[in-house]
Amino acid sequence: MTNWFKKDFFTLFFGIFALVGTILGIVGGTVWYTSSRLTREGVRTTGTVVALVGQSSKAPVVEYTTTGGGRHTYQSATYSSPPAYQVGEPVTLWYDREDPENAMLAGLDRWLLPGIMGGFFLVFGGLGYGGLAYRWLKKRDQAWLLHNGQPHLQRLATTIFLVTSNVLSGENNCTRYRPAAKLPRSRCWSVVCWSMRS
Repeated sequence: MTNWFKKDFFTLFFGIFALVGTILGIVGGTVWYTSSRLTREGVRTTGTVVALVGQSSKAPVVEYTTTGGGRHTYQSATYSSPPAYQVGEPVTLWYDREDPENAMLAGLDRWLLPGIMGGFFLVFGGLGYGGLAYRWLKKRDQAWLLHNGQPHLQRLATTIFLVTSNVLSGENNCTRYRPAAKLPRSRCWSVVCWSMRS
């Protein structure tokens, strides 16, 4: 468990960001679809701001009349400071024909929440999916190198032997190492990397 966590920590990290971004994107898309459907299929009318609710920030309460003559009120969920509306101001809104209480104001009420959710989706989703894509490409390249690099193992082993021989003979003022056959794996790789950089 610990080894897996250390090895795939960033995969898990980017996966969480991708998941959060996806959820936020779905929520924002759903709200946007619902509001767009209401503007397409609902009834457009003009209402009047009859009150402002809230303390430091204010949200309008709108009164409107349906085509059947019914009077309804709608309280916006968008608060702002200073208030975006004034009492007595006429405003445009849409309501559902079958459920007149289901209404939406034009302007901020329509796009604010979808816009915020969409922005979070771009940030979290971009980081998450971008990181996952980078990890996948990196693992794919490593797998390709392991598969296609097998014919060069003999040459690498020869390089390790030659470099180790130089170290044992005191060339390059290097510290003495044990013979290549007895070198720990980590030290063998360090010798190879050193020899490739030289």
